[in-house]
Amino acid sequence: MVCPNQIQVRQQLESLYQRSPSIPAHVRLLQLSQQVGQWFVRELTRDRTEPRIRQDFDGHGRIFWRVYDPLTRRRDICWSEREVRLWLERRYAE
Repeated sequence: MVCPNQIQVRQQLESLYQRSPSIPAHVRLLQLSQQVGQWFVRELTRDRTEPRIRQDFDGHGRIFWRVYDPLTRRRDICWSEREVRLWLERRYAE
């Protein structure tokens, strides 16, 4: 079994390899600046009180979720989607 992180790295490398070298550097720079601008707008307009949930993988390739509540500054790790839902329910019940 291949670790999901290795799969992601392979997909990224294949994507880089398959890119056409004929795209001019100024076009790539423009695309990058647009992506950065979009990220910047999302960061400025997002609700900073909403919880943040990020999916991740441990060293054995198992999925887990990192959850963070900016109001209480509480961080936690959940090992199933059900745990994430329970964490959210507790957060909004308090």
